[in-house]
Amino acid sequence: MKKITHGSTFWIINAPLESGFYYEDSLAIETITEKVHILIDNGLIASIVPATSPLDNQLPKKDAKSLLILPSFELIS
Repeated sequence: MKKITHGSTFWIINAPLESGFYYEDSLAIETITEKVHILIDNGLIASIVPATSPLDNQLPKKDAKSLLILPSFELIS
């Protein structure tokens, strides 16, 4: 398998991503996830598409194997 390096472009496939919440009495009680493919270009998210969308390019793919993708957060002051 080809090693993915910084500065490269690749897909993360089959990745659940939080997309909303289920509410009960105005309280969020559960998250809603949807399975997506995420295009990474030079270390940045370039595109997010539904996992049902075919990927018709030859870019490398890393399978998230249904592990939840959590975005990193950066404090901006």
